[in-house]
Amino acid sequence: MAADFNVRTENERSNPSDPSNFADLDSRTQQGAYRGLAAAATIYAAVFFLGYVSDWFIHVAADGHFHFLPLFDTVTSLIAIGYSGFVAYRCHKTDCTACFFQRMATVFLVVSSLGIAVQAWGWEGTSRFEIETVSWV
Repeated sequence: MAADFNVRTENERSNPSDPSNFADLDSRTQQGAYRGLAAAATIYAAVFFLGYVSDWFIHVAADGHFHFLPLFDTVTSLIAIGYSGFVAYRCHKTDCTACFFQRMATVFLVVSSLGIAVQAWGWEGTSRFEIETVSWV
């Protein structure tokens, strides 16, 4: 049990050029952070993939013929899902450095947010959501 828990000594602390201070945490806390980020990335990738594919099937069923969704939507979805898969894979590996974790988590946050925002952008202008008005005359 004691071999699984590693606390760094004073001379093993992170250097001043590392702004994350993640290296100063004990090994269990770091492993928990990696597992948490891996779980978030896996869930995001799975839910985004299922949502994108179901939206595509709904569009094909509604239009009555086979077609792909717009290229820009497809590319941004592939980038967001692909990077999430990469993050989940890297977090399951144990050779990630502490400073790499902060950059990877920050980029995951940005890419996953952009993946959602790009898909939702412009929803307010589509005719599907127009509210019917009542004529008072």
